[in-house]
Amino acid sequence: MELIIGPALALIGSMFFTVVSAKKTEQRIDDIETSSRKQIVLLEDKAAMLESKMIDITQNTEIKFAQTLAPVAQAVKALNEQVGI
Repeated sequence: MELIIGPALALIGSMFFTVVSAKKTEQRIDDIETSSRKQIVLLEDKAAMLESKMIDITQNTEIKFAQTLAPVAQAVKALNEQVGI
């Protein structure tokens, strides 16, 4: 009798432990996937925001450069006229 009950209890116990362990592992995997998806969405939003900022900065830089360069070009033109070039 003991030869049958002992191994049977060990088998049942190990099967229970395996099922519980598998469920915990599956839950951890689901949590990691959910967290990863949230982080991906946040990073995509941040990338889009940075891209729009970069476009704005590029456009503003071109305008400011042109505004800064225009008076210099006019001054050079005036100097060339005065010198006779």
